[in-house]
Amino acid sequence: MIDLVRHSVYVYKWPKKQKSYSTYCNKFIDFLEKLLNSTSKKSTGIKKDITSKCTTPALTGTEEHWLKEAFQGYKVYSHEQLMKKFTARLRSQDRISGNKVWLPLRYISKLYKKNGKAKEFSDWLNNMAEEIFVHYEDDKNEIKSVQFKTQQVYLVFKENSKCKGTYDVYVALSRENKKYKAYTPTGEGNTKVAMTVTDISDIAIDHVKPIDKTLRDLNNAGKIENLKKVSDAYQEMIKKSQNSDSNAENASLDGLNVDIDALTNELNLIREDGVLRLMHTKYNGKKSNSSTYKKIIKIKNKNTYYGILGKVIIDGEDEEKKRYLYYNLKEQNAPMRVALKELNGTEVQITKAIIDYI
Repeated sequence: MIDLVRHSVYVYKWPKKQKSYSTYCNKFIDFLEKLLNSTSKKSTGIKKDITSKCTTPALTGTEEHWLKEAFQGYKVYSHEQLMKKFTARLRSQDRISGNKVWLPLRYISKLYKKNGKAKEFSDWLNNMAEEIFVHYEDDKNEIKSVQFKTQQVYLVFKENSKCKGTYDVYVALSRENKKYKAYTPTGEGNTKVAMTVTDISDIAIDHVKPIDKTLRDLNNAGKIENLKKVSDAYQEMIKKSQNSDSNAENASLDGLNVDIDALTNELNLIREDGVLRLMHTKYNGKKSNSSTYKKIIKIKNKNTYYGILGKVIIDGEDEEKKRYLYYNLKEQNAPMRVALKELNGTEVQITKAIIDYI
């Protein structure tokens, strides 16, 4: 929404005595922040109205014709097909282990259905899927990313002539009537490589910030009280019933007393705290979500970020000569670097503001 306003205000020819376009954009952003932080009934209604209208734009006749004609003979996954696949995968991504608040999504789905609010849960999953990023190489050979919610995004599979049974993946952007080579992060710094797959099952949904960390952070801040009730009830049910028992599950759901609307707000906090992107399964399998970076630091007075991977002793050197492994997140395809001393800077959290770096 902000991008649309910024663009429409920018292209308007301003009279010389008018305030700059950036002033109006900043005012609008201030308004949105106040709206999002407000708990009044009126604000809640406005927020729901905005959310319902912020959906993927429909195809124009020209775009639909292009998508049908341009990719004859290719294996094509439409926007709608991808959303169905991705929401189904997200629905099955339970987080039911570890010393944290659990996220038993299948159990939660049944809780919503039991309360006659299955659509609210489906909407949450759809919003998650629409916010997934996919990387591609543009006409200037720069790696960019696009979210599925911005337009009708298709994935196109073209047979790889050098390796039988594999496909080069392309991102088709309907608004530009173009296709671009898709890229996958590798989990090593911000390095990305061209995506080649045998099937769409080779493409995973990667959580840049692990959901487990999000759950711990929100729980420590006391922001997921209803989800904690759900987690406690699910864990208690598991203890009592070792096998999959529908009767035990129904009894557990019947005895669960939570505020469904408040639970939806908590699920949205989880959604908003994370960044999702498409990644080849072979890299996603190697990447350790909990320790990709020990921390990220920003160098003072410079717009430079370093991802610290950890320490290592090189070729039997003693403990005092440990090297620090790191990537400069601003460098394109940054190689891993080694330093004797720990880099100085301010520790920062992984946020959407530096998604392009990682």
